[in-house]
Amino acid sequence: MQQLVSCKLRNALYLRACNQQHVNTARHVCRQATPLHEQKCYPCEQAQDALGSMGLSMIMDSETAEKYRAQLDSRWQIRKDELDRLRLKKVMRTKNFVKALELFQRIGEVAEAEGHHPDLHLESWNNVTVELWTHARDGLSDNDFIVAAKIDDLPIQDLLSKKQPALQ
Repeated sequence: MQQLVSCKLRNALYLRACNQQHVNTARHVCRQATPLHEQKCYPCEQAQDALGSMGLSMIMDSETAEKYRAQLDSRWQIRKDELDRLRLKKVMRTKNFVKALELFQRIGEVAEAEGHHPDLHLESWNNVTVELWTHARDGLSDNDFIVAAKIDDLPIQDLLSKKQPALQ
């Protein structure tokens, strides 16, 4: 028992001494082995030390983001905003206005369960845009792709129009 406590204490001290980048890199590599839709979002608030920051999501560069995007439905696209920050975006067309609101409801349930919320836009009564980015990090993180994968898994075919907008 004393050996187990000693081991846990040593591990905790080691983690506290770790550079934040190494902690995030180790977590990032471990998460890549699990399909996105099976993962859980980590909180993005600032942590006081290495132990508390195990859940921090790293901001992705374009190359890494494209590798993650390849695991999603092809309608998800990576775009840059006016400040050159990466965003993950999907545009869909619903059958009607009420179906668009129902789509928002279904997406909202995923967002609440994950604690990671997309920007949802409804234009011209049936054109829906879902935009994901990690506001606390000012860019894309693995949380955005986890939520996107879970949105892809939603049963929404009953809501969507047969004619979807062309990819841009």
